[in-house]
Amino acid sequence: MPIPDPQLDQWSRQGDPAAVPAASESVREALTAEDSSLVWEAKMEIFLQGSYANGTNLSADGNVDMAVMLTSPFSQDFGFMAGMGSDTSQLQSALADFRLSVLGSLRARFGLANVEDRPECLFVAPRTGRLGVNVHVVLQHRLYTSFSGTGGGDFLEGITYWGPDGRQVVGYPKSHCARGAAKDAATRGWFKSAVRMFKNARLWMVNQSMLEAAAAHPYFVECLIYNVPDQFFGGSCRDCFIAIVNWLGKANLQGCKVQSGEGLLLGSGASQWAEADARAFLQLLTRLWNEWGAIRPGRPAAEAAAAPGGQAGGPWSAPTVPIPEEQLQVWSRADAASPAPGLLADLQTLLGSDSQSWIRGAPIEVLLHGSHRNGTYLAASADADIAIALGCPWSQDFGLLSTAKLETRQLRSAWSDFRSSVADTLRAKYGSSAVTEHAKCLRVAPAPGRIGLDVCVGLQHRLYLSYGGLLGLRYLEGLAFWTPDGSQIVSYPKLHSENGEAKDSATRGWFRPMVRVFKNARALMSARGLLPARDAPSYFLESLFYNVPNQYFGGSCQKSFAAVMRWLAAARVDGFKGQDEVTPLFGTGPAQWSEAGARNFLKALESLCATWGA
Repeated sequence: MPIPDPQLDQWSRQGDPAAVPAASESVREALTAEDSSLVWEAKMEIFLQGSYANGTNLSADGNVDMAVMLTSPFSQDFGFMAGMGSDTSQLQSALADFRLSVLGSLRARFGLANVEDRPECLFVAPRTGRLGVNVHVVLQHRLYTSFSGTGGGDFLEGITYWGPDGRQVVGYPKSHCARGAAKDAATRGWFKSAVRMFKNARLWMVNQSMLEAAAAHPYFVECLIYNVPDQFFGGSCRDCFIAIVNWLGKANLQGCKVQSGEGLLLGSGASQWAEADARAFLQLLTRLWNEWGAIRPGRPAAEAAAAPGGQAGGPWSAPTVPIPEEQLQVWSRADAASPAPGLLADLQTLLGSDSQSWIRGAPIEVLLHGSHRNGTYLAASADADIAIALGCPWSQDFGLLSTAKLETRQLRSAWSDFRSSVADTLRAKYGSSAVTEHAKCLRVAPAPGRIGLDVCVGLQHRLYLSYGGLLGLRYLEGLAFWTPDGSQIVSYPKLHSENGEAKDSATRGWFRPMVRVFKNARALMSARGLLPARDAPSYFLESLFYNVPNQYFGGSCQKSFAAVMRWLAAARVDGFKGQDEVTPLFGTGPAQWSEAGARNFLKALESLCATWGA
């Protein structure tokens, strides 16, 4: 059974490019604004590249590709003009400095948690109304076609960077885009439609576990289709698909060039496609056409990989779980509006107007954090977490910027005095018997008309991203305090809250309700003796589910519950971070969870489902 015409027509359509300007302009503004740290601004060019620039983007293409190109210094290729080679060590050093400056400017604008330093690019995470952006930091590359002794000459402009293995990668995105537009015009608008059709076919095969994604990169697919002569495009999507596959099946692929025209498509180079992978891709296209009806019911690769051990089947293979949807929906809801904001305002007024000399005039910030701020509290009557931060003096962490160790003895003494002063103020307000001191907080007992409070008293903490130099003074703000055994605990409640809000928005409002579902499940497991009450604190649970990709949330509570569990059962958790995106979630630190504790929680969930209704 061949692929139906409606399917091919759908595959040929372009994804909506309307959201691209907001994403690209936000990055451009971050790098060219007056407060940007980029000292290379006059020697820099920013432009779109990839599928959105080429008009071959699919509906599934969620991220925009942008190049940030340093035009001086630049890389050079003199082709066959002997004796004109150059040492690239200084170029690599200049690019590394430039990349660091771009990274600093992006993080200053979008926040550390929203800009990821990946080997191949800098990734700016998406937000509501803005796509994610892959920012490729590169040098201008010049391929000379002529060169005079005075330094002038004709050249083709490209881009270059060095991969993790030290190999130089050169590309010509502007030429790629221009030649693609010309090919599309020559084929009466069929070339780009055909590219989208084959890229969607590739994505379909990846999702059906027929093809490994890395074996057929979309760039290679576009270049391959570019080599097909113009007369094989047109008529209908069916005619186009058959003609292109038949031509490629008989062609000598070794002579195929990349779309920019500069270099061969197939080979062993850093930016070339292995011929065996290209041949295998064509064979799979033929199989897809001939066996469409038989292949169609296959299970998506993402779903199979999410099953325990990466295998299909298992206890989480069903689309639902034994716990009824109605029960999960009850668990997903908070029972009433939180009274915590009103209590927060009272404390802010109390501490701001206190007559004690230690507090009066000191820079103090009083803020809500924890479940009441993050919108993941289960009951409005649950205790609220309040943080009180002294802004001067402050704790500092220079990370990799310095090997110097700061003397904390005086900071700890100042913090201790401040904590005592806050405790006295709370006792004067709520009564001595209502305020008790604990290792990590001051506990204010609940009273009629007032929920309990856990008041964490700390110093402002600054994790420096840059300290002087080209990037200026930049830091992430956190909260630091000490436990009775002398251990310093640092957290970032503002980042935690901001990232949770962004995650909830990115999952269309599903993240926070599902956190409440799993927290309610934990409470029931503790009541049934399936899990010790202290084995899975709420903060760790929220951070655990924060690491689950967005696509596993939604549809229904049962569907989300099963999808999240499947993914976590197969995931490697050693790279998980806390919701603040700064602290690793798992480890031996005072603010970290053990991997064993997380696995015990997941096993207890399995037991809860297995015994539900018993």
